[in-house]
Order: sequence, then structure tokens, then C-alpha cells
Amino acid sequence: MPKKRFRIPNRWAHALGSFLLSAWAFHSSSQAQNLEYALMSDFMPVTDASGRSLTMPWTGGLNSAQIGQAEVNGDDREDLVIYDRYARLVHTLIQTDSGLSWQPEFALPLLDRVESWVLFADVTGDGNADLLTAHPFGIQVYAYEKQPDGSVGWMHYPTALNEAYLQAESPNGLVNIQVSRADVIGIRDADGDGDQDLWVFNFSTGTTINYYRNTSVETTGTMGALTFQRETNFWGGLSDCGCGAVALDSILCRPAAVEHAGGKSLTILAPNGATGPGILFGDELCEQPVWLDNTGNALAPQLQEQFLTDSLPSWQSLLFPAGYFLGQDTLVFSTNLSENPLRTVDFSHTLHRYTRQGSTWQRQEDNWLQQDMLDVGAEAAPT
Repeated sequence: MPKKRFRIPNRWAHALGSFLLSAWAFHSSSQAQNLEYALMSDFMPVTDASGRSLTMPWTGGLNSAQIGQAEVNGDDREDLVIYDRYARLVHTLIQTDSGLSWQPEFALPLLDRVESWVLFADVTGDGNADLLTAHPFGIQVYAYEKQPDGSVGWMHYPTALNEAYLQAESPNGLVNIQVSRADVIGIRDADGDGDQDLWVFNFSTGTTINYYRNTSVETTGTMGALTFQRETNFWGGLSDCGCGAVALDSILCRPAAVEHAGGKSLTILAPNGATGPGILFGDELCEQPVWLDNTGNALAPQLQEQFLTDSLPSWQSLLFPAGYFLGQDTLVFSTNLSENPLRTVDFSHTLHRYTRQGSTWQRQEDNWLQQDMLDVGAEAAPT
């Protein structure tokens, strides 16, 4: 009689594998109830073909990394939080004196919070990064909260209107801040008052940008109210017409030029001495981002498209690129894909790290973090 075969969903297989590898070694003390565990890398070092030791071999690899910085282990140091959009998993890399250390237990409080995408920023005004993630009606917030025992929790944070999701005033009244689940939104304090403004590609068309100004400080005197005003649904007069093609000055794309309205990634920046927030955005069907400086300000932007070779002369093609600043001098791009149906993307080389060199950004590697992990391939079943 043939053996029955069972297929474990990829998300749970990945999580189970990480757990088993993390808890492989445990021992009991003189009292059976006192159990301890250790990461496999603590007692089973792994080296690559050149003899270099891998610092986090048992992480399971990274495919589509959405990268954030937040304090997750109670030591008041900002750590790295990565949501793998392909695997639907959260990874926590703890900042230590000797570098980043994969400690998966700190991801547990986040697992049932994350939906589709993540963004970390201090939106409540306590000095700690909070979690923004998807909600059926747009965006929801989980506030950072230090527990009495020193651990970190993430508590659902209602707005000033006592809603579970963010809303904004508009000419048509109160509207939800709708976000496509395939998108990465932009966030930045654009006017220097401390609260975080939002940039979101139009939910229905995906070609123009809505700018939501955070009015919390102006209206309530505190950041935590989370009140917004939609200043425009055509920010900067920008229309995305296709891979590498944009229309500016409020000129719409010619109908024949609009190739798609797929997922978008948005990064808000002010590089090269720009006086206002510029933008960097990617598209799910494109292999390079679009870079636009802003010589105006957030309310009256004057966008100027930059040749990618001027800003990123060593750019390496990456499908659906999303950019993440880690400090002022490090910019990491990762793919934002949630699937790979044609098997054309090499997920072992999808984290491209660039560092600032004067007025340009130079690529340092295309497998940042991944080079320190064992990865047998997406959906693989090693035996």
C-alpha cells in the first residue's frame, strides 16, 4: 500500500523548520522543569566554500525583505525587523556589540500583527518606532509598549476618532487611507513638526500619488492623535506611465503609454541638498526604480527626474525594487515580490546594499545578510 503524502503549506513549513533548528539543542537541569535551548549556530558553526563562518546560517534565508528598524528586545537599542513578504514570516535581528544576531523569539509578538506589509516609524510620539501594517480598510497601527517585565509588546492603537484604521479629511469629507496590499507606502516628517506624513499611490489607478499631511500636532498638540488631511491626490503632478517613464507638471500619461497599474513601492528622501522630500519608487513589473528630487517642499513640490546612472551608477537589475534607508549613508533595495511563478528570480541575491559615496550611491553587494544564511531555495524540501 503506497505511503500517504502530506503537503505542509510553505508558510508553516518555513516556520516549523526555523523553530526546530532553533530548538534543536536543549537540556534539562537537575529539575526537569527548567529547560534551556540554544541556537544551532551556538554549537554547530557553518562555513562557506571559502572557509568564511556564516553568522546566521539557520535563519532560513530571505526572499522578499521589507526592512524596518525598531526596538524589539527591551534593551533600548534599535534592531532590524524584516518581514519576508514571499514567505509571510517576520525575522528579528538584534543589534549587539558584535553585530546583528538572529534571535527569532522576539518576532513572536509581531507574528499575529503583520498583514501583507510592514512599516516602522514613531507615529505616537514616545520616541520608539511603532508598527504600521495593512487593514481591510487601509492602514492600522500597533504602538510600541514596554511591558513591566522589560519585554516589548505591540498594542493596537486607535486614532483620535477611535477608529481601528487611519482616516483623513478630504474635500469629500472623511475618507479611509486606502493602500493596495501589494504596495509599500512612503512616510516622513515633511514639515519638521515631529509627526509623520504619508504618501500613498492611488488605490484604484496606481499611477498618481495621494499626499496625506499629518495634522496631529497642529490640531491637538500631540503626535499621537493620528489625524490627517489629504492635501492632494495628484502630488507633484506626477503620473507613472510605465517602467522608467513618468509624466510631470500635472500631465497625464497618454492612454497607450500606461502599461500597468500593479504594485508600487515608495521611499521618501531628500538627497543631494534637495529642499523638500523627493521620492524613489518601484513597480512590480519593472527592474529599476525611478528617482525624483524635489526642489520645492511637501505642499508645493517641484519634482525633477534624475537619471538613475547619476544617483545609482552601479545599479543592478532587481524586479519590483523597494528601497530602505538604514541611517543616512546606507540604502538597501529588496524585491517586493510575493510570488515567483516563472521561477526567474534568484532569491539568494535580492538584498542589494548601497552606500553613499559623495553625491552617488555605490553597490557593495547583492546578497546582504543572505550571504550569512544557508538557503536551499524557495519551496525546496531538502532531505
